Amino acid sequence: MKYSPDALAVRKLDWDFFVTLTHKTERSRWDSPSQKRQAHRFAAWVYRVCRSFRIKPRNFIWVRRCEVGRGGRDHYHVLIRLPARLRSNIRTTRYRLKNIWETKLGYGIADVRAVKANEGVSGYIAKKASEYEEARFSNERYRSVVFSRAALSLLKYCS
Repeated sequence: MKYSPDALAVRKLDWDFFVTLTHKTERSRWDSPSQKRQAHRFAAWVYRVCRSFRIKPRNFIWVRRCEVGRGGRDHYHVLIRLPARLRSNIRTTRYRLKNIWETKLGYGIADVRAVKANEGVSGYIAKKASEYEEARFSNERYRSVVFSRAALSLLKYCS
């Protein structure tokens, strides 16, 4: 099986959570927020997660990919690796990650799942755009994977 360079890099790290952050529509049912607003929302979520879990933002390890669902709603798929002290209570951590996006910030719907095997999630987050996405959305942003600085620096030390 062939992997993209992004997928190979993502597979090198052990991930704790796979998060889907779906953006609430702006005015009408089909009106997604602008790319700038989506980026701002993600940055605000990262900031609140770091504050909530007492992680320095430069040490927060995440990988993000933007995608458009079949219903036309933009959403992010995010892989997160937390410090060891936060991995013990998975149920509470899942709730807190979800609650920050949905309730505290009110940005839409969040789905948080614990990662059991890296193989599936790394391939999913770095997947090639489907025919549906390619036909409807030619924009390159839907295929790019964004790494946090902490993830990039950690990848330097992985062989």
